[in-house]
Parts: sequence; C-alpha cells; structure tokens
Amino acid sequence: MNVTKTHKLSQNGHSTGLTVTQLNAIDVLAQGKTDQETATVVGVSRESVSRWKNHNPNFIAELNKQRRLIWGASHDRLRSLLPKAIDTLETALERGDSKVAMELLKAAGIYGQIKPPSGSTDPEMVLWEEAIEWAKTELLKQGPSAEPEIEMLFHNSKLSTLAHDKMDELRKSRL
Repeated sequence: MNVTKTHKLSQNGHSTGLTVTQLNAIDVLAQGKTDQETATVVGVSRESVSRWKNHNPNFIAELNKQRRLIWGASHDRLRSLLPKAIDTLETALERGDSKVAMELLKAAGIYGQIKPPSGSTDPEMVLWEEAIEWAKTELLKQGPSAEPEIEMLFHNSKLSTLAHDKMDELRKSRL
C-alpha cells in the first residue's frame, strides 16, 4: 500500500486542514479498506480512524471527495465497456443467455440506475447536516404539543434556532 509523507493538499489543490496521516488514511479508506486495515497502514489506532470518519468534518468531506473521484473514474471505465457489453448482449440474446451482459448494463446505469456516493464535500455542510439531524431529534424528544396548530407555526423556527446553535457548537469543537 502506497502512502506518502508529503500529502498536504486535496486533489483539487486546496488546503484541507488535515494532517498527512489523515490524508493517507483517506486514500486507504477510499480504496475500500476497513478502519482496522487503514489504521494499520497509516500507523494509528482503529479508534482514531473511526473518530475521524464520524466526527471530523474536514476528514468526512475529503473522504467524500475522494470516493466521488473514484466512483466517477470507475463509472467512466464501465461506460467505455458499453460497446462490448452491447455486442455481448446481442450475442447472448441470440444464444438465449443475456445474464452477464445485462448485469454489465445494469452496472453502467443503462439498465436500472446506480446512484453516485452522497454526502457533502464541504466541511461546513457536513456540520450543517449533522446540526439539522440533531435539531430534528431534539424536537422529537419534546413529544407532541398540547396545541399542534400553534406548534406547526413555530416548528421551522425552533428547528432553525436549534440547528444554528448546534452549528456554532460544532464549529467551535471541530473546525
């Protein structure tokens, strides 16, 4: 497994605010390795990798970017195989066996649909999504209101206030 000692920028050339070890961990994770395998390769504990993946918005955003890059390249490669798949499909259909060709067409997104990786690539948006989910959970904990009509009027305002407060807290603790 190749890791670098000078990995300071994301592939788009911008500073990521991450250490070389974290950037190397992202490279390893993006290749499909487990947290434990990643930790072993980059020389940290599995808990560190897990903490970065779940609580560090810069790490999460950069990992999402790398996954999208890999997904895009893989998808392009599959698309380049389409002429062969169509030829194989034609031959297979003539033989009455279309399973392999049909599966390739499914993977390329022509038959069925493959969704690209989701998740924000912006650390601020990673935090905002977390803040919104937290705020929704907090509102649910309050239970039903005695006056649901009035509650409906103020729900979005309460959600927004809670989310903004949580966002401020997350920024202070994680960015």
